[in-house]
Amino acid sequence: MTGVGAVEHIRIAEIEKGGADASGAIKSTTQALFWKNDSADPEWVETPVYDRALFKAGNTFEGPAIVQQFDSTTIVGIGQKATVDAVGHIIIERSA
Repeated sequence: MTGVGAVEHIRIAEIEKGGADASGAIKSTTQALFWKNDSADPEWVETPVYDRALFKAGNTFEGPAIVQQFDSTTIVGIGQKATVDAVGHIIIERSA
């Protein structure tokens, strides 16, 4: 059986807008292992831990970083930049 039908366009709610400063979402810091400059061995790095629920649209931050939420964890590595979009997605790119 095959069904065909029209559905309404799904609209994802936008989150509160904020500036680039994401420091309001930092809940702690921790030591975490990251590879630096293509080294063979990882190094312990003081790393901010962000609460994803506290991000605002437009927030940006550089790795290393750990982003926690109730059901998952996102890692932003050294040399990466993260930007929070209008609906709360975290866009991770290489830093310029």
